[in-house]
Amino acid sequence: MSIMTNTIADLKALAVTSSNMEVEVLGYHAVADGGGGLFAWQAGATATDDGGLWIESTVATGGLWQRIVDSAAPVSVRWWGARGDGSTDDTAAIQAALDAGFSAVHLPAGTYPVSATLTVPAGTIVTGDGSGAFRPANARTTIVKTNGDTAGDAVMETGQSCTIRDLKLQPHNEAAVTYERAVYPSGTGNTSIGLRTGSANTVEDVVSQGFADSALVLGTTTKVMRCHIFRSRRGITTSGSDGMITNSVTMFCHEAGILLTTNYWIITSCRIEWNATYGIQSNSGEHTFTANLFDRNGWAGLYLNGGWGNVVTGNYFSRNGAGGDGSMGRWNWAIPGHNAYLAPPTVADSCHIKIYYQRDCTITGNRYRAGVDDGGSGAMAPAYVYNMDGTAGVTSNITIFANAGETASGGGFGGYAASYPGGSGVFGGTDTSAQQLVYGRPVRLGSVTIPGMSTPRQPYGLPQAASVDVPIGTAIGGRIKVWTNAWNSTPSYAEVTFARASGSATTATVAIDNVIGTNVSTAVISTDPAVMTVTFAGTRFYNLSYDLHTM
Repeated sequence: MSIMTNTIADLKALAVTSSNMEVEVLGYHAVADGGGGLFAWQAGATATDDGGLWIESTVATGGLWQRIVDSAAPVSVRWWGARGDGSTDDTAAIQAALDAGFSAVHLPAGTYPVSATLTVPAGTIVTGDGSGAFRPANARTTIVKTNGDTAGDAVMETGQSCTIRDLKLQPHNEAAVTYERAVYPSGTGNTSIGLRTGSANTVEDVVSQGFADSALVLGTTTKVMRCHIFRSRRGITTSGSDGMITNSVTMFCHEAGILLTTNYWIITSCRIEWNATYGIQSNSGEHTFTANLFDRNGWAGLYLNGGWGNVVTGNYFSRNGAGGDGSMGRWNWAIPGHNAYLAPPTVADSCHIKIYYQRDCTITGNRYRAGVDDGGSGAMAPAYVYNMDGTAGVTSNITIFANAGETASGGGFGGYAASYPGGSGVFGGTDTSAQQLVYGRPVRLGSVTIPGMSTPRQPYGLPQAASVDVPIGTAIGGRIKVWTNAWNSTPSYAEVTFARASGSATTATVAIDNVIGTNVSTAVISTDPAVMTVTFAGTRFYNLSYDLHTM
């Protein structure tokens, strides 16, 4: 039969009256604080007092008190003396629980200040009692790093194959990072990183907010589900490849809601909203973006910055590219001189999708929307859908097909408002000749709405001639594909892209790309501005098709 005592301090001072004595301890520091449990005296035990599993007696020798635990159930950090009272430094107690060798460690409801990065051993599951999700003020379990980057630049760092679930991470001065300061304010003294994972981690139902670098830094093959990331310089940054982010939210971050620096990530069913600059910035390749909402990000909703093989399908892009400086744009608080000042997006960023030096990219089945804020307030978001930058031939093989909503409400194009500097993209505004050529050569378009209308590709027979007149009508640009061959010769293939100042201009900027063989020698506007004459290297059998870009 066991006896009872109130606290661990009482247990240490308790006289040992038998070699198999058992004691029910009602609390660690106080009765019912969650740190109590059943202890048994283990005569001859030589373990070290770890403050939780093994407790040394102050009045008896030759043994220790051992906590009796269910090895299949999570252990509580309260067993090692963590208070979770919002003021006591719980670093040592939590780290001791993590280092005790159990597969699962639980942090009961409370706020746990820590002064050093918590290190989670490989294979450990760490759980709390609730993160608060979209309402982080309602979190039941919160870990707060109190001293910036002293003794570690992260609140928590994990080994391989760990799971972190149902808790909130934040720095001590998170209150300084208000919504109005979506541009991350300097001088907060806040910790750089919320959670830095090893490889093959699972992060579920976690809130991470207010960090000076990134709320989450994700290792290889890490999976993030149902997480809510707020008010950090960057929301999520990848340090490893081949991971997945699903059903999660990144909002109110400065540089990007998600920054992809490594390859092969799947981003699906996420809400990427109200980030001060980019919603997602990809500096790498082979990503899949599907079924996400990109809404009211200050610059481009999605920035494909170099890389290859990206697939963008089934997403909803709404009201992106509407940052401002107080006199124009969306965020009236961001005025010059304010500590949150952010200049309006550049011309290149005034769009839903910014494309820079991409190869083998597919953008299909997406929905686009221009507009103002909810309730009709704020500036009008730009109508531009895509902006392309990069040299034609380097930015190459991009397929844009079967997307919807590629015009603004009421058909207007040209920026947020009459006084706002307009952007320039494939569909909208006045493109330079160079931009129109970028439209022609690397991009394959399906049927889209005016402006930027693409005619169906037209077969043009198999006659034999030295040249052909192509009816371009009032097109301001386009692409002509030409297949030719002579008797007993290998077939040749060329692409002709052109751009001109207006649909009636008699001159055009032309680029000829003889992809296979020597096919086309010249292409010029004929005496009729509605016709372009394409001249072959000699008499040829030919077939051609064309896409025309009209206003």
